[in-house]
Amino acid sequence: MASAWEQAAESAVANQRLRQIQLSLAVGESLHARHLSKFTEERMLRITAPAFARLRVSRQQDVSGLAASAAATAEPSLLAEQARSALPVAANRPAMRRIGRQRGPLTRRVAAQNYQRNAKDTWVARLNNMPGDTPPILPPQPPQQDFCPIPGSLPVEYLGLEWTQPQKNGSYFGAFFVSPENTPVLSPGTPLLKQDRTEVPGFFRKAAQEHLNRFPAPRTASAELRLPMQAITIPVLAQTIPRETLPALVKAIMSTGDNVLAPAETDGVDTVMMAPHFPQPMYETLRDLSQELLLPGIDKVRPETVVGLETNRRFIEAYLVGLNHEMARELLWRGYPTDQRGTYFDRFWSIGHPDITALHTWSVIDSATGKMRPLGDLAFGAPPDANPFVMLLRSSLLQRYPNASVFMVRAMHPGSPPDPQAFRPDPAAPELLPIFSGFMQPDVFILGFDVSPDEAGGDPGYYVVIQEHPTEPRFGIDADRTRDSSHLSLGDLGIDAAPPAHAAQTAAATRRLPVRIAIHAKRLIMPA
Repeated sequence: MASAWEQAAESAVANQRLRQIQLSLAVGESLHARHLSKFTEERMLRITAPAFARLRVSRQQDVSGLAASAAATAEPSLLAEQARSALPVAANRPAMRRIGRQRGPLTRRVAAQNYQRNAKDTWVARLNNMPGDTPPILPPQPPQQDFCPIPGSLPVEYLGLEWTQPQKNGSYFGAFFVSPENTPVLSPGTPLLKQDRTEVPGFFRKAAQEHLNRFPAPRTASAELRLPMQAITIPVLAQTIPRETLPALVKAIMSTGDNVLAPAETDGVDTVMMAPHFPQPMYETLRDLSQELLLPGIDKVRPETVVGLETNRRFIEAYLVGLNHEMARELLWRGYPTDQRGTYFDRFWSIGHPDITALHTWSVIDSATGKMRPLGDLAFGAPPDANPFVMLLRSSLLQRYPNASVFMVRAMHPGSPPDPQAFRPDPAAPELLPIFSGFMQPDVFILGFDVSPDEAGGDPGYYVVIQEHPTEPRFGIDADRTRDSSHLSLGDLGIDAAPPAHAAQTAAATRRLPVRIAIHAKRLIMPA
């Protein structure tokens, strides 16, 4: 239980946060249905504006009224659409909402002057040109070129003097006379209107046009068409549904491990259900309880014996199912955050290879047979390596040489052509190390390999190899060897034996070669 609570150390904080989110889900759904879904377009613009940067709008729901660019493929935010519309972004910022709220200081000042504000005619409605009580504001028209025509001078006739033609040194404009500098100015007399004469000063217009041509031509400023934001209620309501937004929030702020069970509900805000996992091989617990429970008849195994064992799958699965059942009851009694669907123990032999699949999947009916999975069924619901080859070795060999290497290697038929009746280890085949090993009193060793018994004892099958560790040399005199360049014999230790020149020669002469034993697996498996 101490290990189980250690694995669930952070679940209490996570579950507290999830319970708060569940409360937010219940309250949010009520507020969404009773209030938010009944907002008008103008109120939706004012209240939901802080979330515009996180709300998206599809191109089919263009709320700004302008056609989208063909190159723009990403869905823009409502804030970007507001920037393209007639409603300024600052119009529904918090500062503007504080100034213009219906119960704010502006309303109180208007009421003090015996006026009453219109609840519908808000600043958002006016700036956004919303239809209704507020008259629409037309977009500004581009400026036109303003040319003022110069009217012709009044038709007049002068009396009292004899000049009917302009003087040589003057300019005659009909209604007035311009004389040169330092010349006397004569009065032209009293002007009288003349109905049948119209004099147009075309040369003045020409001079004025030449003067204006010296300046850059006026450019017509293109007025950007900004239409009001419209139809934002549908995208806002669709993207603020609490049952969709809160599960996304949970996925963003929480990460789960392998020992967290999948929620039974589908709302995505359920509390975290933990399933503690214990990777210890549980055969050790059974062995410590009684070796006869693990290997009946172990006392009848003779010394210096190597034999293959057959795994009882029904017993292993029943043992692990019982362990998980009792552990689930204990977790429930102690208030552990679990729903009893977890598989707490799934290792019998090895730490790295599970011996059973998840127990909650065993209730699934096999589509081929129409029945539930029975205990020990290797065809349905069992791990791929559920039936390993297990070897029992009772000998003092491993006690004397505890670091000896034990592995399996694939066999081959020697000769050319190959002799089907002969076997020997394949020197090019990789070594297959044990996936688990165990010890039982007094000198019994159990080793398991990731090979099925049928494959190990087949043709060509596998060899079980026991060899001395290559880094642990032994020194001595071999009784059955004759003297050669690298070894001594027993006769060399006589009186007449010449002593080695130095210690290195003595070590090289007395070093014993490593021993390797290879046994074919079919010799360890009894025929059925």
